[in-house]
Amino acid sequence: MIPLQQFINSLIQQDWAQKDGPMRLSGKLTIADYAHAPLATNMRVFMRQIEAEGGSTAATATGNLKRDFVERVFEELDMPALWRETIRHLNKVINETDVSVLHLARVVADCGGFVVKRKNHFVLTAKGKKLLADTNAGEFYRALFVAYLRNFNLAYDLRRQDVPSIQQTMPAILWRMDAVMKDWTPIKGLAPEILLPIPFLHLRDAMITPYDTEESMLSDYVIRPLFNLGLLEADPVNHKYLDMEQAQFRTSRLWRRFLWFDLQT
Repeated sequence: MIPLQQFINSLIQQDWAQKDGPMRLSGKLTIADYAHAPLATNMRVFMRQIEAEGGSTAATATGNLKRDFVERVFEELDMPALWRETIRHLNKVINETDVSVLHLARVVADCGGFVVKRKNHFVLTAKGKKLLADTNAGEFYRALFVAYLRNFNLAYDLRRQDVPSIQQTMPAILWRMDAVMKDWTPIKGLAPEILLPIPFLHLRDAMITPYDTEESMLSDYVIRPLFNLGLLEADPVNHKYLDMEQAQFRTSRLWRRFLWFDLQT
């Protein structure tokens, strides 16, 4: 086995909580460092509101957040202004499932053990309360990163064929992106550059409709999640939300502060 293959295997097999493995995650960030990470902002808004309500909030019969809770946090959530206006325009009352960014935060919070559902209430756990402290801002982001990319199923709510091997090899994908996306990089043609050969074949096999392209599949499984975490930034000139073939991204300042790789491990 060649050293490069050993390194890739060690990345894939690494315990993400390990602090001296080949993929390193900083726990020394401040809240300001991830101010442009929508999921981190929305997670804190969600958890802070539960904390303000005494550490728990009632759930609906279907297991979602109640409308009055959604209304209390709606204006604080990080989302494009057009989304907020559209949600207001289309809904007389706003449910959790009408607000995708809040629903995602709630589900990922459960995956991370920050909030749990007990007796028809969403309860802020001791872990969640500890991570909310400003002094633990770096540990909060690191725990969110692991909860979202490791524990949460990135195929959740996607109307696509599942490609689990992409998420299973995410550390190797991040390592490749660290090398090739330091400057503006088009999404078109990127999949074979950053995916390992077998996950790339799985992605191709999952393209079963005319709307499934390498670019759209890669966007759903890799680009959008990392954009949600503030680890990628979009080219404001060339980025078109509905045209991934024209979109360009690069690793952000947060990426460089939070994530790095030790090839000597």
